[in-house]
Amino acid sequence: MALGHEELRVRWALQKDHKDDNAPTTQIFVGGLGSDVNDKLLLSAFLPFGCIDARVMWDHNTGQTKGYGFVTFR
Repeated sequence: MALGHEELRVRWALQKDHKDDNAPTTQIFVGGLGSDVNDKLLLSAFLPFGCIDARVMWDHNTGQTKGYGFVTFR
């Protein structure tokens, strides 16, 4: 998996009900991401575990990743 050689930090971030389908979702925080990790790569890393969405956070001023993101599960 090309998520870097450093240790990833994973923590619970958010659990809420979506109004559109009433299925509860849970978001986890994933830290320690390399500068080459984008949404698609993060999503592909967590798809085998039932991930439905993944977002890497970016600094809009510099265009660089902030080194963390959020992964959503049902």
